[in-house]
Order: sequence, then C-alpha cells, then structure tokens
Amino acid sequence: MPKWLDEMTNAGEPVIPENLKNTVWERDEGQCVQCGATEDVGIYCIEPYGMPTESNTKLLCKPCKRNL
Repeated sequence: MPKWLDEMTNAGEPVIPENLKNTVWERDEGQCVQCGATEDVGIYCIEPYGMPTESNTKLLCKPCKRNL
C-alpha cells in the first residue's frame, strides 16, 4: 500500500478534508446525487482507495452508497 494512502485511510475509507467536503456539499446541493435524498447523506470517494478529489467524491445517502 502506498505510504500516502496508508496515512490518509481509516479502515479503508480515505479521509476527506473539510474544505473538499464543503465544496462537494455545495456542488451536489446537499442531496444524494443518485436519488435526491437529503437525510442520512455523506460524502464518499467513488473509486475505492482513490485520492479524495472533487472528481472522485459524491454526496450519497447510505442506501445508494451500498449499491455502488
């Protein structure tokens, strides 16, 4: 595992910086990009073990996250 990945992960999930979370929240208008839910949503990296970048993160509700 690359050192940068080891330092940025927590149980396999990348740590997403707060400024990126704010950017993605605004971009996705505070709702799940799959179903439009506004409750129980979070920002997740789409590509497993990928860098947490704006293009690799989406706002998803937990049911839609499970279906990725």
